[in-house]
Amino acid sequence: MMNNSMKLYLMSVICLLCIFPTMTYAIFPSQEEEKESVTTILNDRMNEQLAELRQVPKLYVESFTDERGYMGIRVTFDQSYLIGGGFLVFNRTAKTPMRNLASSLGGFAGTDVIIRGYAKNSELSQGWARSLKNYFISDANVNAQRIATESYVGVPGRLEVTIRVGRRMIQDAQNGVID
Repeated sequence: MMNNSMKLYLMSVICLLCIFPTMTYAIFPSQEEEKESVTTILNDRMNEQLAELRQVPKLYVESFTDERGYMGIRVTFDQSYLIGGGFLVFNRTAKTPMRNLASSLGGFAGTDVIIRGYAKNSELSQGWARSLKNYFISDANVNAQRIATESYVGVPGRLEVTIRVGRRMIQDAQNGVID
């Protein structure tokens, strides 16, 4: 049952909404505005990581926009960094950049990582990708569930690390909490 004061209040709200329908937009952002805000927050966070990685000498780093509209980061290591058979061994030149990349991945916990190995045979490309994944897990305590590996055959030898906005990062931005 509604008392008279409750009825009066509801009638006031209804009248205000009829007179000032645009006020609801000011009070409650549209889904589009909310998505833009979340995208801005996430892209700013990815820009922080990009800036950090660009400070690391001997890392080839580039940004891209993924299919969801979020910024991503691609780090490429050519064959000159890599030695070894079906496993990954870093040469001296690569140790510091790899360590810094691993540290960055550990510091940006909401991202997902895809490691792609490219080599003349599948054993080598899979071995490189798996070895780098294990390095990130053991040396930087990166959660294994955040890392996927892929291998490609018939292309010049290299490793590529793609860093993308992860589901956890999106949820944190939507809830107003970012790591």
